[in-house]
Amino acid sequence: MNDDMKHIYQQMSNCALISKATGGIGIDITNLRHSQIGFKGMSNGIVPMLRVLNETMRYANQIGIRKGSATVFLQPWHVDTMEFLDLKLPHGKEEFRARDLFYCLYMNDLFVKRVELNEMWSFFCPKKAPRLTEVYGEEFDALYTQYEKEGVYSAQLPARKVMQHIIDVQREVGMPCIAHKDTIRHTRSQKNLGIIRSSNLCMEI
Repeated sequence: MNDDMKHIYQQMSNCALISKATGGIGIDITNLRHSQIGFKGMSNGIVPMLRVLNETMRYANQIGIRKGSATVFLQPWHVDTMEFLDLKLPHGKEEFRARDLFYCLYMNDLFVKRVELNEMWSFFCPKKAPRLTEVYGEEFDALYTQYEKEGVYSAQLPARKVMQHIIDVQREVGMPCIAHKDTIRHTRSQKNLGIIRSSNLCMEI
């Protein structure tokens, strides 16, 4: 899903049609900007959009047998990550929840290393830190640390605090799933076809 209103709603339409045909859906929203980035034409962040997608999938049920659903992927450097983790919680304000979707963190090795070393983790708006969605492995690590040195991050937290919140939410609601971006991209056999950005819930990739 690109950071463009027309494309966002085109993708929601695609999701509804796939759901109607009982298809599995995976959608990457990491390119969407956060509401506090200071650009003209600011969005409201990912949460209001996911609430709309949630209701779209409920409406586009699978031939009347079950609710439609989709797995939403987000890379954990996105500034909305902490809000993303809370979307299925059974408590809190309803305007910050979208409980019918499935959620997956598209994890990178650098985050895991920072958890192990008890270091800080930085969150970026994709508009201020372009290309992070396009690279992986050592190239991602270099670009991520470059953006940190340039001070373009929106927030920082200890990596272990982020990981602890992931675990706490998983214990409560069973989400988010975790897929390892670097492993998937290093081991896939069809690198010529471009970047794998998401999967459906069952992770057949």
